[in-house]
Amino acid sequence: MTNDNTIKLEALVVDKRPKGAYLLKTDEHSLEVVAHVSGKMRQKHIRIFPGDKVLVEIGANDLTHGRIVYSLRKKPTNTLNVKK
Repeated sequence: MTNDNTIKLEALVVDKRPKGAYLLKTDEHSLEVVAHVSGKMRQKHIRIFPGDKVLVEIGANDLTHGRIVYSLRKKPTNTLNVKK
């Protein structure tokens, strides 16, 4: 996929599939997309879990397959109330 023919959408990870694929549900268009993790995310060992929001690139020709390019997971907050 080149940058000219891609559509970037936010999606929710619904399920993990075999061979490193994920089932995603897009917010705006309610599409179901099967996507794999991009190379840079794989190199950096970024984990993706069901329930996470991600940014996915979908090809203009095939709207059922895509690539996860960014994880929009919220950063963990400190739940301990530690006073100095």
